[in-house]
Amino acid sequence: MNCIEPVEPEFNYITGLITIKAIISNETGGSFVKIKESEIEAVFGKYVNVPVNNASITFVNTNTTEVVNLIEDVESEVYLPPNDFEASLGDTWVLEIKLADGREYKSLPETIKQPVAIGSIEAEFKQELEYSIEKEGYVPGHSIKVSFNDPVDEKNYYYWSFRSFETKVICLTCVDSYYRNGICDNFDGYYPRAAEPFYVTYLCEPDCWRIRYNQKIEILDDEFTNGSAISQLPIANILLHNVKDILVEIRQFSLSKPAYNYYKVLKDLTENNSGFNAPPPAALVGNMYNPNQEDEYVLGRFTAAATSKATIFLDRESLQGAIDALEVLFPESENNPTPPGTPEVLYAPCREGFYSTSIKPEDWPN
Repeated sequence: MNCIEPVEPEFNYITGLITIKAIISNETGGSFVKIKESEIEAVFGKYVNVPVNNASITFVNTNTTEVVNLIEDVESEVYLPPNDFEASLGDTWVLEIKLADGREYKSLPETIKQPVAIGSIEAEFKQELEYSIEKEGYVPGHSIKVSFNDPVDEKNYYYWSFRSFETKVICLTCVDSYYRNGICDNFDGYYPRAAEPFYVTYLCEPDCWRIRYNQKIEILDDEFTNGSAISQLPIANILLHNVKDILVEIRQFSLSKPAYNYYKVLKDLTENNSGFNAPPPAALVGNMYNPNQEDEYVLGRFTAAATSKATIFLDRESLQGAIDALEVLFPESENNPTPPGTPEVLYAPCREGFYSTSIKPEDWPN
């Protein structure tokens, strides 16, 4: 048998490619826009997608001409509409984007159809829920399952996402510095232990909840279940990052066929479960375009999605096998003394954003 000499693959990396991920929903908190651009990283020469800042972004209702301006959350790398924004069922929307350098992008119209209600939701804890490449083994967590009735004589395409809420203890960690006047201040190089870096942690005040989101794509075409009662369908894995109680909010989106096709291709690309010898999936074609440069290829999609929501609260204090390391407190104290002439500070405010909030989740128990 002859050996085949391995060949290093060559890739033609294209910089300046715009990727847009956007959803508009009839549920508060369900709409967002993310924009990234491809570039070659300066220090290590890696091909990366970096967030695009300072863009002007609007949702435009083609039925009523209503214009909704989105606000940039720089730290969370996302653009968000007002907190109380809800898109109405049956309305048609377009996404309009103008970048700081003048480039413009628009979407094809998207209509929000009627949602399919979630009938029930349940959770099953598994000590080996899914394989983690980072941990080099199976990790524990809850499998979330939903039941619902698929409408008769109607094609339906489903997409599921979740966000989870758990209480935070530490709202800020300063390295070689102290929290003063809204920032980590090093007081012109004042370090109690200059020989090594030190950390100062600040407790949350007021109460704060960490928000996590799904990292996988869960979709369903009702081709083989049309009109059926769908029971205990697994649609999300909630990993046991820690043993704090957690509220899980499931969103069940009703998609158009083009939107489903897009997420199906994206799922194939990201999970690569078609097999080594399978043909490559279709091109990831979305519904975004540059009106001033028709030949520009714009990645991503703007999706209008009718949403049904359900929540479940999980008591996890007695569970074993948390994935993340325990939080360690390093408050201002004898080991981390305060800078000269300043009063001791122990707390930092909860940052309102995509990944944390001081607003008590709607179904969080009293």
